[in-house]
Amino acid sequence: MYKAQLQELCQRQMWNLPKYSTQQNGGLPHNPSFKASVVVNGVTFITSDAFKTTKEAQNQAALVAFTNLSSSPPSGTLSLHVFALFP
Repeated sequence: MYKAQLQELCQRQMWNLPKYSTQQNGGLPHNPSFKASVVVNGVTFITSDAFKTTKEAQNQAALVAFTNLSSSPPSGTLSLHVFALFP
């Protein structure tokens, strides 16, 4: 799961732990869909797609964050940016 990898990255970098937010994105009451975002070190990462569970949505938000933060050069602070993973 990318949530664990993202948390480990935050701990290594001595950043605050990730903060997740999940929103219902429509769907029927018996078949809802969800989008999620995660804030890491002042940067917000969001999912571009909707998922069937909050767990899936949060894991995808963690994937977006982990992918972007792992490929960035390490720094003490990050500028405010919003990232999304598009299929």
